[in-house]
Amino acid sequence: MKIKLLAIVVVLGWCFGCASGSGQGSSEQWTVDSEQRVRADGLEVEVFPQLGHSSSVNSIAFSSDGRQVLSGSNDRTIKLWDTATGQEIASFISFKDGEWIAVTPDGFYYASLKGDQHLNVRIGNKVYGMNQFAKTFYRPDVVERRLQGLPDPANIRGININTAAIPTEFEVVVGEVDPVTRQVELSITATDWVNQIRNFEIIINGRRIGDSEFQKINAANLIPARARLNAASEDKQFRFTIPLQLEPGGNYIEIIANNDNNFGSEQIYRSTPLSDTVHKGDLWIVAVGVNEHINLINTPDSWYPDLKKPASDAFNIINSFKRQEGKRFDNVYSLQISDNLPGIPPGILPEKKAILSNMEEHLKNVKPHDTVLLFISGHGKTVLDENGNGIYYFLPRDTIFTGGKDFELESAISVMELSDALNLPGRKIVILDTCESGGVDTSRLTFSLRNQSTVIFTAANQDEETLDTELWGGLLAFSVVEGIRMKTAETGTAQIEPLGNHVKEWIKERRGDQQTPVIYFPDWYKNFVIAW
Repeated sequence: MKIKLLAIVVVLGWCFGCASGSGQGSSEQWTVDSEQRVRADGLEVEVFPQLGHSSSVNSIAFSSDGRQVLSGSNDRTIKLWDTATGQEIASFISFKDGEWIAVTPDGFYYASLKGDQHLNVRIGNKVYGMNQFAKTFYRPDVVERRLQGLPDPANIRGININTAAIPTEFEVVVGEVDPVTRQVELSITATDWVNQIRNFEIIINGRRIGDSEFQKINAANLIPARARLNAASEDKQFRFTIPLQLEPGGNYIEIIANNDNNFGSEQIYRSTPLSDTVHKGDLWIVAVGVNEHINLINTPDSWYPDLKKPASDAFNIINSFKRQEGKRFDNVYSLQISDNLPGIPPGILPEKKAILSNMEEHLKNVKPHDTVLLFISGHGKTVLDENGNGIYYFLPRDTIFTGGKDFELESAISVMELSDALNLPGRKIVILDTCESGGVDTSRLTFSLRNQSTVIFTAANQDEETLDTELWGGLLAFSVVEGIRMKTAETGTAQIEPLGNHVKEWIKERRGDQQTPVIYFPDWYKNFVIAW
């Protein structure tokens, strides 16, 4: 929350002084009178009772030009108002776990990684999570333009959360769990009267089931496709049954129906007897490291320097996890795509076509009980498209630079291409140690990649620089490798959440507030063991 509010202060030029909801009107103090008018130096602004808050207002502050005013309340919200119209521009809501969301009255929002899961939307007598509407309403560009008093992008006209279509709804009948085989059958009815259902996903404890399991369904007009069940018709209602293999102990099952505007979700919990038999599965690693860019010589004014350690970081990540072959995982299959440098085995050079084609080939045999680890190290950049949406690009060895911070977008790898490559069954772990040089908008990047089957580690928050040192290489890669070694030595296992906490603490000790790793854990995924 601090980061976002600081950004607002910088953009709007706030005149805070002594921002107080009580006191004597002066150049540095504001008062709220009994008629709920804000007064300051002769400026009088009509506002609503309690300035739209559900509890008492305890602070207010005007922008230096007097056109906007912030109000803070005991209801844990801050609201921004247009002083000319008295209309709310946006609300900033913080939650006890540190998550936050900035939302406009018509529903467009910017949020921390799980901030939109804490805010509900009521349509009729039914309640949905704000995150279910992210495809349409997660628009940081709209929020930022509203804060700056700029006109909206043309593509949001007529869109309002108050008139949004409800997500797909489910009726699910859960059969009895077989105590020996741990199998259970689900009978699912999914109905969407407004939007066309595109596909279904089913996730068990963070593991996306795959086509081998989808082949067992009894359904009409649904086609298994790797890690999804695709709709083959424009029917508004689909019925199907599917047997699921549960894991020993607790099982959190989520059924998701995706359309073009939102997603419907049904969550179920079932437990099974504990067992010493664990389905380990295989680990599939793709590690990409880009030290050098072959086209930089033609653009001496480019903003992107060559780097020291991405290739060796990719090599170290692979070696760290290869030790888990026959231990935590049945097999570990690795693919390194990096510059050929001393100490690094020669291999595939990290050019765009080679990265995408070899990744697809390497991961084509991933099974539902497997885990995929994607490690990427090098330069990354977020670029605004014509609608003001931030799109993340990873810069491979053959990126075509055009001067300054610019490059040909088609020569880089977009977040959409990364997301498509990860449309896989099983669990996924993405580690992005991109040397940002001041330019990866991690929040937007992680929102693009986040789902219930992917853990995401990124090296820094937006607009923060990462270090690429001779001693440690990339701090994220080093702290992951060191964290696995330490956790397995201390407790016998390395779990994903304690590893994430180690990474954040280790980097903070060395970088303070200059580099803040961003880590996303899907629900029910925090205790996943990655090393013994």
